[in-house]
Amino acid sequence: MDNKYTDRIDGQARFFKFYLQECLSYEMREILNAISRKTEVYVFSGIIRNFFLGESSFRDLDIVVGDVECVIDTINAVDSDVEFRINSFGGVKVKIQNLIIDLWGLENTWGIRKEKMELIPQSLLKTAFFNFSAIVFDYNKTIFYYEDDFVRFLQNRMMDVVYTKNPNIPLCIINSCYYREKYGFGLTLKLCYWIFINHTSLASDKKCEEIFNDVQRHHFAKVVISYEHIREFVFLCYRHYKIGMPILPRFM
Repeated sequence: MDNKYTDRIDGQARFFKFYLQECLSYEMREILNAISRKTEVYVFSGIIRNFFLGESSFRDLDIVVGDVECVIDTINAVDSDVEFRINSFGGVKVKIQNLIIDLWGLENTWGIRKEKMELIPQSLLKTAFFNFSAIVFDYNKTIFYYEDDFVRFLQNRMMDVVYTKNPNIPLCIINSCYYREKYGFGLTLKLCYWIFINHTSLASDKKCEEIFNDVQRHHFAKVVISYEHIREFVFLCYRHYKIGMPILPRFM
């Protein structure tokens, strides 16, 4: 790993914790701190990416815990306006003000369960779809765990796929297009190929457009990218893969 970038990541751990706590309401901070006194708490996914990109906003928060029962017990013990429900995977979806927080047990992480991986935070890194998600923040210890994949992303702003298996292929394709449009990230040849091959397997379904639209409504609460635009994006990925040229980032 490049020491310049690893030192930067390691040195930002306590600032990230402060950033996270500032972004949360007082009630949610109290709940999170109470949970962390009972079990391991690992912050995952988009909020960490946005922090290192200098983005101050995020739509939702993904948290992996050692014991989901502790989460439920802690929320039930708090007299607050926090809304929550148990999802089909045994995790907890919390809504407080405009923030959605998904919490689930380490053992219920899809990739960890599928590959029968060891129940440690480092296993989360190997099951991330995007390279910019190959980093986890240990809330209890105030440290980051991360892979070379994340370091390379910070260096070159190129999206890549880490764990190619995924239970929601349409969302991975949509997000690749969305992040390209919003942040100008580039795409590696590996990701271009994954998008083309997996979209091709879905395109044979007559309800393909409906599937992509339904996934967006569930994830974004609306259709943010037309299916026509998604198809154009997939074709762009195909062209770049065929000529052996990755899609470069728009800006660094």
